Amino acid sequence: MTQRTHAAESEVPADAVERARLRTGYARRLGLSAEAEAALRRGEHAAFEDLVAAHVAAIPFENARVIRGARIRTDALGAVRRIVDDGAGGVCYELNGALAWLLGEIGLCPRLWAAEVRRGDPPPRGSDSSEERWGIPAGHGCLEVPRPGGALLVDVGFGGEGIVGRMVGAGHRVTSPTGRLYRVSGPVPGLEAFAPGAAWHSTSPDSRFTGSLVVSVTGRDATRTLVGSPGPGRIRGGGGGDRAGAGGVQGDGIGSRAFVFSSLVTSRGGDREERRLTREQAARFARTELGFAEELPSHAVSADASSSAPEPGPVHLHG
Repeated sequence: MTQRTHAAESEVPADAVERARLRTGYARRLGLSAEAEAALRRGEHAAFEDLVAAHVAAIPFENARVIRGARIRTDALGAVRRIVDDGAGGVCYELNGALAWLLGEIGLCPRLWAAEVRRGDPPPRGSDSSEERWGIPAGHGCLEVPRPGGALLVDVGFGGEGIVGRMVGAGHRVTSPTGRLYRVSGPVPGLEAFAPGAAWHSTSPDSRFTGSLVVSVTGRDATRTLVGSPGPGRIRGGGGGDRAGAGGVQGDGIGSRAFVFSSLVTSRGGDREERRLTREQAARFARTELGFAEELPSHAVSADASSSAPEPGPVHLHG
């Protein structure tokens, strides 16, 4: 009996074993049960709402890779391994790309859609909509999930609360619970199609991801965000961290600045609280409360940097 079992296991392709391992680890991190997976396959709207709520509560929206000098991942398995093996999260492309992979493994047929994020405040009421300012093409990615009751738009990568709504089609405007807006432009063949946007978000001085270090999760009662402010030092080794290979790209110096986690921002409805943290407090909070197991990039800051960190500014969360 034992010999036959071992023989059968040896016939399972290695990639199938790896995918099963990643699926199990991902589902465990979300607390996703077999019953919940069955409800997703049936297309139950409430099941998708529960999935999205669990995702944004357990897996952080964070840009630590960018701050280390690496580029945002546009390979789905790399994004999944970062969640399962590294105990981390990601930004819009990575989070929604990983979730698309998981939904596919469950038996659904999700599609990635490109979107553009509105920049700044909306134009005055009654003004021409052409006055609106939009981000780069495909600067955000979300999901379409077909189901019997009509396709859903699903998004766990816009920062803050996740989004579950009806997918209307190209040009559809999506407003987050906090009032931020994007418009979907069309489906893309795969996560790799977001490579130009990922490169821009990873390197441009105009990208929100290159200026401040952010680790954030949203529970039922609040969004909690660690905000990293630039310190006076430099991270040893320049754009260190991830190197080329396994979906990573060596940094080009964007992530070479030293960062100090200067505040914990807690948002409840319209209320906002800020509390200054030391590096040690931030690292401990990230591990125990935000589901971020990696070492924070602030580890290389000189010992006296935290005392001279600037006051934290506004927190910007979106993919």
